[in-house]
Amino acid sequence: MVPATRQMTSGAAYSHFLDNVFSLPQGHPIRLSFEQQGYNSVDDLLSIFENELDALGYVPPASPDTHEDPQWTPLLMAHRQILRHFLRWQASLERQKGSPLENSELVALTSGDFILYRRSALGQVSNVPATISPSLNNQLSTSTKARSAVDEFKRGVKRDKTHYPILKDDRYWDNFYRSFVVTAVSHNVEKVLDPSYAPTDPSEKSLFEEQKKFVYSALEHTLQTDMGKNLVREHSFDFNAQEVFRKVVKHYTESASAKIG
Repeated sequence: MVPATRQMTSGAAYSHFLDNVFSLPQGHPIRLSFEQQGYNSVDDLLSIFENELDALGYVPPASPDTHEDPQWTPLLMAHRQILRHFLRWQASLERQKGSPLENSELVALTSGDFILYRRSALGQVSNVPATISPSLNNQLSTSTKARSAVDEFKRGVKRDKTHYPILKDDRYWDNFYRSFVVTAVSHNVEKVLDPSYAPTDPSEKSLFEEQKKFVYSALEHTLQTDMGKNLVREHSFDFNAQEVFRKVVKHYTESASAKIG
């Protein structure tokens, strides 16, 4: 029988990942899936195989507005990607150490550590050595040069504005903010959420314009409070999602309404 102290530590590490590393609000699909399928410790979490991720899903809470029973829903690709990167991250850390990480080491990991790994993972894929014929190499080189950063963005990760959380009540701003940022990172558009980011390279500027358009559509879909709708409408002419998000964050973190409740 596993000692109680070890069980608590494993549970604490599990909660740490959901609360602090993934920053998942209560009721998030990943949380619901884990709860409904019996995951409650870090050992359970680290025992998931990648080929099992596509089978993960959840039954959403029943809505008081309908008499229909909620149906089982598979996790979105963005959510499965979070878990896929997490499993690969842990495998990488284990290889570096030469043995599994202790629970005390797991709880020392941060959301920033995870984000850095996810960003570097894309570079690792492109740096894998491979042997190809000279003719094929020339074709790939020509194709890569011809494909712009904008094309890469459009052909990359599947992005959908419905992947983002909905904000209908000011009281749930904190949960909305965390979930929105996590999803934006999984979509590789987190730079739009940085008010200080200003691209200088022409290709980066073009890419950033496309990213802002997508995030603007996500904000238009998700911000359903009166203030949120007003801020989105202010930029309906330029789709400047960076400015919309800056104003929204400023409103909810500095205004008097953010301090109520």
